[in-house]
This record gives sequence, C-alpha cells and structure tokens, in this order.
Amino acid sequence: KEGGKEEADILQVIHNLAQISHCYAQGKVGSGFDVSAACHGTHVYRRFPMCLMPDLLQQLEILDSHSDNAKQALRALVETTPWAENMVKAPRMLPPPLQIVLADVRGGSESPSMARKVLAWKQKERLKDPTARILHWDDLKELNSNAIELFQKVQAIADEDQDQYDILATQVSSEWPTDSLLSQLSTTFGEIRSQLKQMGDAADVPIEPDEQTD
Repeated sequence: KEGGKEEADILQVIHNLAQISHCYAQGKVGSGFDVSAACHGTHVYRRFPMCLMPDLLQQLEILDSHSDNAKQALRALVETTPWAENMVKAPRMLPPPLQIVLADVRGGSESPSMARKVLAWKQKERLKDPTARILHWDDLKELNSNAIELFQKVQAIADEDQDQYDILATQVSSEWPTDSLLSQLSTTFGEIRSQLKQMGDAADVPIEPDEQTD
C-alpha cells in the first residue's frame, strides 16, 4: 500500500537490516546517519540506541552466521526489537527548487579520526563542569534545531501558499528581505559554519579549514 503503513513497515525492516549489516561490516557501531539517509532520503535523524547492537554483533561473531540461533537473533532485532520511535522524524523532500549542495575543497577527510578527537575534546570539556554548557557543541545543537524549524516553515509555505513560495524561491539572495525565511536560513548556516570552525580549532581538528571558509 503505497504511502501506507505496510510500505512504512517494509522500509523500516530494510533500514534496520541495513544498519545491522553496516555495523557488522565495520566491526563497530557508528552513527548510522548515512544508512538512514540512503533509506529515507531527506529527514531529521535521531540516532538509534547503541544498546541494540553490541549483543547481536557479539552473537554473530561467536555463532555461525548460517546457524538457526544467529538467524533468530538477527530476525528478532530487525523485526521485533523496538527501535527509537523518533529516530526518523519529519521525512520530507525539500520543496523545489531548493537544494542542499555540499562541497569539499580539500579532497576528503579522515572522518573517524576527526570524530574521535572531537569527542575526546567534548569529554574533556564536560569533565571541567558536568552541569555547564559546552561551548560550540551546545551552540551547534541549538543552531541545528533552528535550521530544521526554518526548513519546515519553508515546506509549510510551499504546501499552503504556492504563489508566495514561488516568489520566495525565484528571488536571488541579494533580493531576500532580511526577515525572509531563506535569509534566516542563510544566516543560520553561516553561524553553524562559524561554530564548527571554532569547535574544530578548539579540538585541533580541521572541520572547517581556512581554505573552505575563504
């Protein structure tokens, strides 16, 4: 049933199995956002609970992957284990002609090692005062939430007032009023990049290198 519960259930099984396969191939539990994006397209992603994976991965290492016990453990995790309900939130396509384009001016990066350094920096900052905000990290969380809200507002305009959206979407950036949603989005992404750069500098990780900023 296209667009119905049956389709959603099948997609969820595909997603769950893909996440498990990816973790097993890597030998560790990652964030899972890339697998989720491949399955669901544009959406807001919340990481699945890490506690779901280690037991199964250990079982698959110990058991013959073709054994009945391994198959039953895999099926239970894919089909019956409750994954986070809010893991995939607001799956929506960006209204045309709005697109997100990513550019890398340095030819790639070592994401795992960069992530480890940032998490080590975060842990060090947390130990200074467990109750305090973590500069840049918590700022980014707030800015990312703001960006999501702005995207949802743009989508709402496209759904409710096509004429207003067409005017907004066909304006070049130099013509955007400062209070327009696209202008606010642009400002928010600029602030996100600024916080990423400052966090990278603090953690000694080139998240936003000078070549990219310039």
